[in-house]
Amino acid sequence: MTNETKGWLDAFPESDHPLDTKRWYDAIINAFRTGIDLDFEEIRYYIKENKNWEEEYVDKFIEKIEIDYSKLKDFFNHIK
Repeated sequence: MTNETKGWLDAFPESDHPLDTKRWYDAIINAFRTGIDLDFEEIRYYIKENKNWEEEYVDKFIEKIEIDYSKLKDFFNHIK
């Protein structure tokens, strides 16, 4: 895991509370804007090991942000 990715992951919010959800999306958009290539398996592992979330919750969450990140990339590729 690169230091850049670890730094990005360390800044993750701790929950899916509405205010934290906004921070998650801000972090994802920032990663996209700065060219960080997100590895969702790495993120899944990191959250399980460092954030103490239940495995089922982590899997659902990763699936959601992976889909949303893909949509964001598709959108920006479409408007180029």
